Amino acid sequence: MTGFSKLVRYSSHHLVGRVVGLALGFASFPVFTRLFSVSDYGRINLVLQSVLIFTVLSKAGLQNSVQRFELELTRGTPTERQRFFCTIFIGNAAIALTCGCLFLIGVLLLPASQLPPAVRNIALLGAVLVVARAVRAMYGNMLQIEGKTVLLNVLEVSVKAASIAAVCLFAFGWQKTSAAFFFGLALVEGGTILALLPDLSRRMGKSIRLFDFALLRRLVVFGLPLMWAELAWVILDSGNRFIVQIFQGTAAVGYFAAAYNIGAYVQEVVLTPLNFSFFPVCMDLWTNQGEDQTRDFIRRSLSYFVMFACGIVAITLAISGDAIVVLASRKYLQAHVLLPWLIAGLSACTLQIFFRTGLLLRNLPSKVAHATTVAAVFNVVLNLILVPRIGILGAAVTAFLSYLLWIVLMAWASHKVFPICIEYGPIVRYLACGAVTALVAGHVFLSNTVLRLLVRALVGLTCYAGLILLLDTRIRALVSKLLTRGLLALRSLRDPELRARIPANSR
Repeated sequence: MTGFSKLVRYSSHHLVGRVVGLALGFASFPVFTRLFSVSDYGRINLVLQSVLIFTVLSKAGLQNSVQRFELELTRGTPTERQRFFCTIFIGNAAIALTCGCLFLIGVLLLPASQLPPAVRNIALLGAVLVVARAVRAMYGNMLQIEGKTVLLNVLEVSVKAASIAAVCLFAFGWQKTSAAFFFGLALVEGGTILALLPDLSRRMGKSIRLFDFALLRRLVVFGLPLMWAELAWVILDSGNRFIVQIFQGTAAVGYFAAAYNIGAYVQEVVLTPLNFSFFPVCMDLWTNQGEDQTRDFIRRSLSYFVMFACGIVAITLAISGDAIVVLASRKYLQAHVLLPWLIAGLSACTLQIFFRTGLLLRNLPSKVAHATTVAAVFNVVLNLILVPRIGILGAAVTAFLSYLLWIVLMAWASHKVFPICIEYGPIVRYLACGAVTALVAGHVFLSNTVLRLLVRALVGLTCYAGLILLLDTRIRALVSKLLTRGLLALRSLRDPELRARIPANSR
């Protein structure tokens, strides 16, 4: 199976899982924004961001070590395989439990002036989430690198669906507060880890004596720079929530979180299928076909990705105001001015996967950490300047500028050690097509909000696809080739003799 075939296959699995997850998110987002007050919604977001910080610390970068070393270290004897799993599981659990305890201690030690009792009670449940999410992240990356993408997506979708159901059960059956939200999450995510224990135990074998501290040290040394990069990313991505809380209050965090979550849904559709599949495919090409094939694969993938992302951003910009009203209700309408900045910034930051891959292939995770740290510091400083002056709009503008800086720094660092010939001509065309699409779709006016949203999305999709086919000969050739294969496949269903004459790689 070629690199592109694997990428398409694995990405399609993740895309299906992400589409289902997105559907669940779209279904729950309007419920939660209407169920909880704006301040409660902001409070939930602040606690989740705090949990995220400790989750990153509890993973210690081991999920990245699994991606990098599992195939390499489990090809030997069954004992070597069990040694790897025993080491990674026990090490991951020990670090996660330590960080969960530190989270508990931090919550208990904070004075009431900084952490009111109502917030303290729900924050205590965060310790369960810290441990559960760290273990699940490691397990998910293991399934990913093993090519078990269907199982991984079933697991993630099941957890999401069960979490939404549990939150609704507690909210409607007990109380409509943030406490109900976190009780539901803790119950489902903690139970998921208990359900995974039999498989973890089977992989480890019967003896914990196989635990190898030297191997754990090797895995942690590789993962720590990436952990720091992920921590810096969390600060870059969500540090503005805490600054908004300080200067504008919890309600302002709620408005910002609502707009950001819509942008994050779009980013998940664009990035997650690629993010789960891209690096494993590149590792396979790097190992089996060499550097030139890997470099060419990244170059072509980057161009196609920008084409896809520009269309998504253009359509989302056109429907942003209506999307806020339909998804979050009119009480969040004032947040619609944030959405264009957040959508553009989040979409730009998805480019990191192409430049990050080169740095990881060269075993330079510290370069990723450095670029992310600089962008995170820039984000915090600019937020401190803009948020007190122009409010939550300053946080959105800062997010956009910080993401751009991050991508530039990552591209520059990658170019020095793993240069990629970027196709600037097509990228400029895609950006121009996206700008025209946003303008055309944004000028569709109908009185009904839902109908206007749907028509603008349809007009945007038609306009962007038409412009791309008109201006890009390579895409026209690709579409023509795919249509030809599709017609041959349909004809072959009716004519078995024709199917026998069609080469396998053309079906």
